[in-house]
Amino acid sequence: MQKVGRRAASGLTLIEGLIGLVIAGILVAVAIPAFHTRALRVRRADAVEALERIRAAEERFFLEHNRYSAQLAAAPPQGLGLSLGEAGRYALGIEVSEAPGAIGFNAHARLRQRAQPEDPTCASFTVNQNGVRSATDAVGADRTDECWRGVGRTRARLRGT
Repeated sequence: MQKVGRRAASGLTLIEGLIGLVIAGILVAVAIPAFHTRALRVRRADAVEALERIRAAEERFFLEHNRYSAQLAAAPPQGLGLSLGEAGRYALGIEVSEAPGAIGFNAHARLRQRAQPEDPTCASFTVNQNGVRSATDAVGADRTDECWRGVGRTRARLRGT
């Protein structure tokens, strides 16, 4: 015997659909900032990795030539012979000091100028011949601890090591 006046439900009600949209909206609201933060860390890690490669190359160059080089791409003995590309969003460079008693270098990665800065917190990274690291934000305030913290771990996780 069939019941009269009742049909089998064969879809979503309006309330169920709205609840699903709200849940999806919440998930997106959480995921987008997390993705953006992760992308910033990866870009910072690219800059730091490039600086560490420059620092190591400068030390090798100094051992062979008893001076530091201000040229990244030129082949030795004029330069370091590195092809680091552009390190993503950061421009790389080296400043060499050859003053007596103050021989050294500062390698830097500076955030490229854009209409809207993507990472105003860590706009510039620097490392010198002694391995001393520094970082500044877009207005020049010191952000060394914040910007260098965990950058190596981020890179290792991306490589799966």
